[in-house]
Amino acid sequence: MKERTLSGKNLIELRKSNKKRILKLLCTNGPLYGSDIARRIELSIGGTANITDEMLSDGLLEKSEAERVVRGRRPYLLRINAKVGVVAAVIVKEIVTLCVSDFGGNSIYSVVFPFEKLTADVFHAVIERLKEYLRESGQKLYAVSIGVGGKINKDTGEFIYAPFVQNSIDVNLKKMFGEAFAVPVRINTNVVFEMIAEKRYNTEVDIFNTLYVDELGCSMFIEGELFTGQHGFAGELGLIDIDVYGETLSKFCKGIDKYRSNYFMSVYVGTFFPENSPLSDPDDLADAYRGGDATIVERLNGFFDIYARVLRNIVEFMDLNNVVIHGNIAKFGDGAIKRIENELVDSRFGRLDVKVHPSALGADAPLKGAILVAIEESFDELVK
Repeated sequence: MKERTLSGKNLIELRKSNKKRILKLLCTNGPLYGSDIARRIELSIGGTANITDEMLSDGLLEKSEAERVVRGRRPYLLRINAKVGVVAAVIVKEIVTLCVSDFGGNSIYSVVFPFEKLTADVFHAVIERLKEYLRESGQKLYAVSIGVGGKINKDTGEFIYAPFVQNSIDVNLKKMFGEAFAVPVRINTNVVFEMIAEKRYNTEVDIFNTLYVDELGCSMFIEGELFTGQHGFAGELGLIDIDVYGETLSKFCKGIDKYRSNYFMSVYVGTFFPENSPLSDPDDLADAYRGGDATIVERLNGFFDIYARVLRNIVEFMDLNNVVIHGNIAKFGDGAIKRIENELVDSRFGRLDVKVHPSALGADAPLKGAILVAIEESFDELVK
C-alpha cells in the first residue's frame, strides 16, 4: 500500500484545525494546563506546546502561573486572551437584553430594551445601539448570539413558530444582524444557551446524558453532545401534547396559548387558586411551599407529579441519567426537586436510575451560554 503523505497545505490546515480545537476546549472548560490540553486533543505534549506557543505569540492565548508546584517548578495555565476582541449576545424575554463581552466571558457593556410589542423595530434599535457602542469603543466584533423563544430554521433564519414576535414572517434575525455586522450569527432558544452555560460552570453535575429544563423549554446533552434536532430548536415542552390522567397538558392548563405566554407556574396558580387569592404570584407560592403550608404543599405536589411524568417520557425514551431544573420550579426548593425525582424514577417499566438537580446558575444563565456560543463562533475568523 502506498504511504500517504501530507502536503504543506494539508499540514497548514491541520495546524489550524488543532488551534480551533484548543480554543474550543478552553472555551468549554476554562483555563487548562498544557498537559491537559495535549491529553484531551490527543497530541504529544511537545507538539501541543509548539502550537500553544505560536498561539501565545499571536495573542490568541495568555498564560498565568498555577497555584500548585510540580517537581520544583510552577506550571502555568493557558486561557483564551480576553482582549482579542468582543462578541455580542441578545436575549429576548420580557425585555430584550444586549450584552457585549470580551473573550474571557466578561460583560463589558449591557443595555435593556423594554417593549410593548416585540416587532422588527425593537431589533433594529438593538442593532443601532450595538453599532454605536462599536464606533465609540473601537472594539472589533466577531460574532453575535441571539436567544429567543419559538422555532427558527437554523439555515435560513426564518421563524417557523414565533408566539412573541409580531409579524414574525417579516423578521429574519440572522439576516438582519448578519448584514449589519458581517459576522456569524447563531440563534437558539434560551434554554439551550442555559444548558451550555450549565455544562461550563456547574462542576457538580456531569452533563453527559442530561435533560435540562426551564419552565416550558428543555434541551439535552446526549453522549456529551448537544442535541439540536432538524431545525436546531429541539426541546419545547410547550409543543408536546401528552395524555396525563386523561387530560392533555393543554386542557389541564386551560389553553396552550395562555400556557406559553405566561410564567409556567402562573397558569397552575390560575387553575388551582382564584385570581384574588393572596397567593397568585409564583414567588409567593414558592415561599409558602418551602414554609410547609399544608394546603399549598398538597396542591403543588399534584402539579409536580404531573410535571415529573412529562419529563419521565423524555428521560426514559432517551435513556438519560440526569435532569437539571432551572427557573421558577427550582425556586420551590429541595422538597420540590425531591418530589419530582421520586415521581420521575418510578416508572412502570422499572425504576429509572436518574438524579434530579437544581441549576447552579441564576437568571443570567442564558446570557452566559449565548456569550460562550458567540466566542466559539469566532474561531474561524481568529484562526485564518
